[in-house]
Amino acid sequence: EAVRPHLKKCFASLADVDFDTSRGPKRVTVSAMRALEKDAVAFPLERQTLVSGRPVEHWLADLEKNMQLAVRSKIYECLKPLNQTGRKDRKWINQFGLQFLLTAGAIFWTATIQDAIGPKSKNPKRELYELRKSQYKLLQLLTQMIAAPELAAPENAAQRTKLVALITIEVHARDVLDHLYHEKVTRADDFLWQMQLRFYWEPCPTGPENPEGGECVVRQTDWQQGYCNEFLGCTERLVITPLTDRCYITLTTALSLKLGGNPQGPAGTGKTETVKDLSKALGIYIIIFNCSDSLEAESLGSMFWGLAQTGA
Repeated sequence: EAVRPHLKKCFASLADVDFDTSRGPKRVTVSAMRALEKDAVAFPLERQTLVSGRPVEHWLADLEKNMQLAVRSKIYECLKPLNQTGRKDRKWINQFGLQFLLTAGAIFWTATIQDAIGPKSKNPKRELYELRKSQYKLLQLLTQMIAAPELAAPENAAQRTKLVALITIEVHARDVLDHLYHEKVTRADDFLWQMQLRFYWEPCPTGPENPEGGECVVRQTDWQQGYCNEFLGCTERLVITPLTDRCYITLTTALSLKLGGNPQGPAGTGKTETVKDLSKALGIYIIIFNCSDSLEAESLGSMFWGLAQTGA
């Protein structure tokens, strides 16, 4: 119980956990995690973290691992119905949390475009045209859902935030499709497609740590990285502009070369928010601190101390 108030400092959006005490004081486990917006994800029995009689740092490390496994499992669960129904299903949108909808939707969107302009496609231009029509229909559905009068009520604020974030990302997906269509892109190795942040579900050996038999991989230009599965809850997303895309390319290229990125510009133009939004897209925990005059050597030392302990 003493750790609960400090959980939000250790994770991106995990603010609280539910403890299962039904098996006695010696078998207390973490049965669910809750986001800042009160979204909850339950852990299956085999992935519940044992708390009783263990040092805090040990069960917190296990909790982090189980959190990532649960997020990957939810993304896979969210991805499965898409092959049958596509993304135009209200039940699918209402059933899953925002992070899982966005990631599974991005995997599906990438796969459909890859098929449309890949080597097996007979008419790439026609297939891109059909994908554009489907994207417009999805946006119409989301617009109808967010226009429902009940979403104006304060108790439905989380659902409204979810739909706003979905529309924000899907509008960018529509813009990318329009651009690919008008520029007559017909090959998967065209730079206009390679420059996009693309999500793939890659098969990998099935085992106790990976019963789904796959994992999400993110690619952009020559850079590739596994999705980090940090639990994000229901948070707002940034509107993606062409400048945002260029920042993403610069930062992901820096990641691939083990270098740092340095967005420059006047105050209040969205430099920090752009980096934060990229971390949300990749499921990475991000720590933000201000390098002002008030930053002391002791504060900086505590940051390096924490980074060293995590193995960063």
